[in-house]
Amino acid sequence: MPSRERVETYRRLRDEIELTVARINGDYSVIGRPAIQYLHRSFPG
Repeated sequence: MPSRERVETYRRLRDEIELTVARINGDYSVIGRPAIQYLHRSFPG
């Protein structure tokens, strides 16, 4: 079974999430305190 990182649909979704988080953090964060802390990592299933 391929890693989700290699599936284009997951890659596009991750890109969209990261762009959304960046926009929100750009609008609502202050130095040293991001509005959203996005963690991209695997969790055991």
